[in-house]
Amino acid sequence: MFWGLCMIGKRGTWEKDGVTISLRQAVVGAVIAGCVVVAILVLLVRYAVA
Repeated sequence: MFWGLCMIGKRGTWEKDGVTISLRQAVVGAVIAGCVVVAILVLLVRYAVA
């Protein structure tokens, strides 16, 4: 997701994906994925401390 938001990669790949995925969808997906990663890390830390 991060590389997609920064538009880093092959030109043909971005043009193909850019047609089907809007910027709003990419941002929402990145935010949701970030929340999931943070939640998993919090659970791992709580499990390790307990």
